[in-house]
Amino acid sequence: MKKIVLPLVAVAAVAGIAPKFVATQVNTSLNGFVAHINNMPGYKASLSNLETTWFTTTADIKVSLELPNYGQPMDEQAKQALEAFTVNIDFDATHGPVLFGQHSGLGWSGWTATVNGDKLREHAQWQEGTPIYQLTSILGLAGTHRFADQMPQVTIDGDNKSSLNFSGYEGAGTYNGKALIYAGQAESVTAQAPLLDMKASSLSFDIDMQSSIQDALEQGLYDSVSKLNVADFVLTTGENSETTTVKNAYLSAVTNVDETLSVGGIAMSYGVEKLSTGSFSGEDMALDMEFNNLSGEVLRAWQKFAEEMNKVDPQHLPVKMQEFGQQHLLTLLKEQPQINITSLRATLPQGKVDSNIYTSLVGIDALPDNLQDIGFWASHALMNGKIAGDKAAIEFVAAEMIKQQMLADPQAREMTPEQLEQISQMALQQTQGMLGMLTEQGMVIATETNYESVLKFENSQLTVNGKVIPLPIPGA
Repeated sequence: MKKIVLPLVAVAAVAGIAPKFVATQVNTSLNGFVAHINNMPGYKASLSNLETTWFTTTADIKVSLELPNYGQPMDEQAKQALEAFTVNIDFDATHGPVLFGQHSGLGWSGWTATVNGDKLREHAQWQEGTPIYQLTSILGLAGTHRFADQMPQVTIDGDNKSSLNFSGYEGAGTYNGKALIYAGQAESVTAQAPLLDMKASSLSFDIDMQSSIQDALEQGLYDSVSKLNVADFVLTTGENSETTTVKNAYLSAVTNVDETLSVGGIAMSYGVEKLSTGSFSGEDMALDMEFNNLSGEVLRAWQKFAEEMNKVDPQHLPVKMQEFGQQHLLTLLKEQPQINITSLRATLPQGKVDSNIYTSLVGIDALPDNLQDIGFWASHALMNGKIAGDKAAIEFVAAEMIKQQMLADPQAREMTPEQLEQISQMALQQTQGMLGMLTEQGMVIATETNYESVLKFENSQLTVNGKVIPLPIPGA
């Protein structure tokens, strides 16, 4: 009998005492959250009406913008602007291991953060009794957080027959103290106004962060993959209903850091699968960039400096920024940082264009007395790259750039279709003449179908297709 009774007593004791320990952790986390917000430049947070019982915790959190006053009192208009951006959060938590109410089930804690947004109802409409934003999380017995957030469908009717409609948003994810995984999506955003009609469909955001939240905030870099995507975008403007359509526009980012946290990197991609506007259309248009060999030590120092900036008199901020640069610039440069455009590409009806450029600063063990010494930086700079593409495509892109410069003249608005066609022909002729001249000089290699230029900078010397280009740089 004792073998049965004793375990039951132990379980009952844990179930009875655990909520009190959980309550302490919840209170600590709330105060930590507010402290972190207050350390962020430009923000201010406060915690009020904190009430804790054995099984529940409730509190009010206020987050607002904090603008520098430059020693002058804030006028009424500025105060009203700050008040408009103030967010009031109602916090409600249940303590486990047995959860009741809206968080019912088994778990160490369940909590909900709610932004009712009542003041926004003066300008927007959504379902009565529904908050404008809500985040709910359950901390399971195994130590994993399961969380979900949502926003309702919102409509804003403005003046002059303008309106904005947001379909609502839903997201969900998990966090186990070592990694955060999250995915969210919205069905659509539409807007109408005189001479304007916009619709974005199937918006989504995903992130896989292999780091604790605390480490991410302190280190600045961590291993992660994230992507923001808009499946379809259509914009119609003007009296002639000129339409721009975009298919699968995206922004993706990959961050990484080595095991010793000494260096990290960021890779970013901006692109669209298809784009069409007026007479222009293209596919697989993208800009891919890399920032490599970023000093972990400097990034961590910057995180701390960013928190301190909130307490610095704005008048002294430029001096503080300069001091930070002088203190950490050499550490940053010793890691031989790189900034690379790995691909700038587009597929057009006229053909393909694809270029790249790789740059780095190497071999810097000491800084010059004069940081504006161009000769010093040139002697440590490396660069190589290539600009290449089909002839017709490059001529089209270059001609469009020249054409847009011509059309910048206010008188161009009065041009007839025939005159605009003449402008296009002039731009193409100038482009072909310029490319022909560069080909004769060896700056461009031309075949029957392609143009190509290979760039290299090393030992303070620039070469294009192997030909040295004189530069006004000491040592070049």
